[in-house]
Amino acid sequence: MSNVINVLVLDDEPEWATCVQEVTDSLHWDSVCARSVGEARTVLLQQQFDIAVIDRVLGDSDDGLRLLDDIRQYELTLMTLVVSQLSTPGERVLGLETGADDYLVKPFDRAELRARLIALARRAGKYTAYPTVLLAGALEIRRAARTVTWQAQSVRLSQKQFDLLWALASRRDEVVTKDTLWQEVWPEFVRLEPQINTIEVAVARLRRELKTVSGKNCIRSVRRAGYRFEMA
Repeated sequence: MSNVINVLVLDDEPEWATCVQEVTDSLHWDSVCARSVGEARTVLLQQQFDIAVIDRVLGDSDDGLRLLDDIRQYELTLMTLVVSQLSTPGERVLGLETGADDYLVKPFDRAELRARLIALARRAGKYTAYPTVLLAGALEIRRAARTVTWQAQSVRLSQKQFDLLWALASRRDEVVTKDTLWQEVWPEFVRLEPQINTIEVAVARLRRELKTVSGKNCIRSVRRAGYRFEMA
């Protein structure tokens, strides 16, 4: 699973937009900046984001909270952090009641912004500090402990099923070929040609196990290519 998190920054003040982008850069996350609600709305509909950092007070009396209405209208699934010089309790409550997941008052410290962003990414199941732990929504896979949980409930998998899940989930949203799966899940038979039927049966069984606990088909077959792990 890629550790890159995509962040939309809505702020018409270059100094603050640059500040947010420098913090996301320090986390090795990708960011895109928009200067108006209209521009941000267009960008949101063109690509997928994990977090939006939204300034409230924009030029021409524009209010960044309008973007929260758009996010709700289009049923977009991303975490939102409102940043604003409007600091009264009433303004903070308004931001949260409008749909923001967090509210940070300007001027803010970069360390606090970084901590708030990481906390949002954790809540979204997008971030972990441990390279051997994969988070995919409510699914948690721990490689060292060889455990899998769904909503904190244990999911029992065989050794090969775990290896297969790791091989797919560690490349989340990428197509993994059957050759790659054969080499990583059945290394003891690496000298043999990939046994397509063995792979297909194993994937089908793992897919059923995961659907039983999650209700989702999170392993997609990609014709003539392989498989893609998808979990919101």
